[in-house]
Amino acid sequence: MPEKITITITEETANALPDLLGTTDLADGIAKHLACLVTNAGGPKKSAKAQHRFQQAFADVPFFIDYNGAKATVTWRKRDEMVIAAGATLQSDMPINKDGSVGFAQRFALTLREEHADAISNGHTTKDVVLKSANEVGHFLYFAGTNTWLQLIDDQGRTLDELSRA
Repeated sequence: MPEKITITITEETANALPDLLGTTDLADGIAKHLACLVTNAGGPKKSAKAQHRFQQAFADVPFFIDYNGAKATVTWRKRDEMVIAAGATLQSDMPINKDGSVGFAQRFALTLREEHADAISNGHTTKDVVLKSANEVGHFLYFAGTNTWLQLIDDQGRTLDELSRA
């Protein structure tokens, strides 16, 4: 059996118990409070990692990219529809691996550029290009190499990553 604990409180504290604990019985109030703490301790915790998902607030907001020679205005219209506006500048120098081979990201980027060859002329887009994700936008414009969520910047200088955390 647990030891008995005696708690002495002032009259002022005793008068405040109904407001503090919802009861005049100190033992009952403490028990309810502890039970509440134990119940809430296992609750879901908010992740520090940003939820990189489409939000309606991002729809039709122009984001700008200026990275490694690539410049573009990008609009996220739907969950799986990002539009690179005509007139975007694509990075021209493709990075290669140390051994001189073309990496996976570069091959994927070349495939995207081939699929949209009719919209590219002399390293610039001549019409809007619709892609499925920020990842594809980064591959298409500058052969990946960085997180596009950190490169997409709104007119107030905030990254898409910052906006998704707010």
